[in-house]
Amino acid sequence: MPAAPAVSPRPVRDQAHQAGPIQRSVELVSPRWSVWVLQSLAGADAMRHADLQAALPMVNDTTLHRRLQQMDEAGLVHRSRQGRTSSYALTGAGKALEPVLDTLWDWGRLHQGAHQPKARAQVIEEALAPLSYSFATDILLELEHGEAYWSDILQVLPAGSAGHRVAALEQQGLVARDGEPRNQRYHLTSAGRALEPFFDAAEDWAHAHLPGAPRPPAASPAMAAALAVSRPAASPAPTEQRAEASRAQAARLRSATSRLVFSHQPEPQPAPLIISAAPARQR
Repeated sequence: MPAAPAVSPRPVRDQAHQAGPIQRSVELVSPRWSVWVLQSLAGADAMRHADLQAALPMVNDTTLHRRLQQMDEAGLVHRSRQGRTSSYALTGAGKALEPVLDTLWDWGRLHQGAHQPKARAQVIEEALAPLSYSFATDILLELEHGEAYWSDILQVLPAGSAGHRVAALEQQGLVARDGEPRNQRYHLTSAGRALEPFFDAAEDWAHAHLPGAPRPPAASPAMAAALAVSRPAASPAPTEQRAEASRAQAARLRSATSRLVFSHQPEPQPAPLIISAAPARQR
């Protein structure tokens, strides 16, 4: 009977979910109209509330006020007052989000398959929608390591959420499966793999600008255990294989740091003020 092919062990996961830097970044910019506000403020030193309202006529005044208040509390926007007039400007963290969001704009133009031109903010907002699902980034980061069985996915999220979340990512074209029904393997599609530049940029932004997301020590024992992969000694791999191994190592590091930087669950975030009727934005 032929021996089964050797399979490298997958990194061990913490059983309790902890939102990582990437998910925290997504949570800050995914609420409706946040990207539009960031884009409007990016072209000016400061804007009065009335000027922002004129630039975003599709947003009612009450919604815009509340969204600006939330972004001010999150540290993305700074509000200043002169008498009864309020003006808003991007903070350093808000300005630093522009190149991060650019990666989603590039991704959306290539992978969302729009049949008509869309505004940059709309493309980014639609790209953020599937990533804002609970545990979505956990699943995608897990699959960056390679194909995973259902048991592997259950290490990253509660069993009660697994089926719904994976199905949602399949519907969005980010995850696919193959194999026999009782032995199916899940993997990223080309669109899912293409999100890697955004994950890298979002993680770097979070480590630089979120107080609760410091970059962990490189020599952390827990991280070393999470990154440990058994490989037999072999001759130097071809260039493409070395590049693939490097990408896999980066994915393991990103996934491990996402779970090791917090010692407690993040504080509850306020519920989005606007909930789109589109199925893709429902949680």
